[in-house]
Amino acid sequence: INHSSMSAPPPLQPSPSLRARILDILKNPEARPSAVRFGYHVSGTYNVNDPESGGGSNGAAIYLHEQRDDPANKGLADDMISRVDQLRLTEPDVSRADVCALFGALAVKDMGGPEIPVRMGRQDYWVEGTAHAKFKGIEVEGPPTASAHLPAASGDAAHLRDVFNRQGFGDRDIVVLSGGHSVGRCHIERSGYDGAWTENPTEFDNSYFTNLVNLTWKPREWDGPLQYTDEETGTLLMLPTDMALLTDPEFRKHVDRYAKDCDGFFADFADAYARVLELGCPWSSQ
Repeated sequence: INHSSMSAPPPLQPSPSLRARILDILKNPEARPSAVRFGYHVSGTYNVNDPESGGGSNGAAIYLHEQRDDPANKGLADDMISRVDQLRLTEPDVSRADVCALFGALAVKDMGGPEIPVRMGRQDYWVEGTAHAKFKGIEVEGPPTASAHLPAASGDAAHLRDVFNRQGFGDRDIVVLSGGHSVGRCHIERSGYDGAWTENPTEFDNSYFTNLVNLTWKPREWDGPLQYTDEETGTLLMLPTDMALLTDPEFRKHVDRYAKDCDGFFADFADAYARVLELGCPWSSQ
């Protein structure tokens, strides 16, 4: 699917009424962290080496059963799609794909994080609910699955680079986007993992990085998959992919910097997450 001929629309923040409506739909304390994660899951199927594959935030592919029911999206997709549909009852002119992006961007800001610039103009050509859809009258194959393109929590540094490089991101981006773990938590019924990364999982700050650096982490003794807990309180979580940021020397440089510099983290996160939300968009150069 070639979108390269379309010029980039200007960054557009939603009107005050649309912003208020979105935040009201996301008013549940756990909904806003989920919206941030959802924004990445919707977009992260993009492959910079195969831009015609149909991945990315354009098209609302998350509505397809192939993505909606993917184990990587278990629980998350159904919850957030119901909220997207709720918003569009009163805002039918805003595409589902744009709403998904707006949910993530506004949730970051509302939890105390940086402003994320958002461009509008995504289309909903995957919403037919089958493995095929028509784009500009041309039959195209369904998009790639989420499990094959999103990072696995059990992965190491090489796995993270493989996944994020395919999306067009480098080491700094990998680390700063991992900082989204400052909000939210893992749910056993969804991922098999359990717990939150920070003490205040609805407050967007750099505590994920300060916890990584300043706390002592050990494997949790339990019947579930390998995850880590802090020796100091025994209540917090780190996944193998989180620990890879500590043990890889190139990743560690960025971890240490963000643990000391919250403003720098915010600036770099705003830049990287805005690019996440534009993966596969008509105007994107990635």
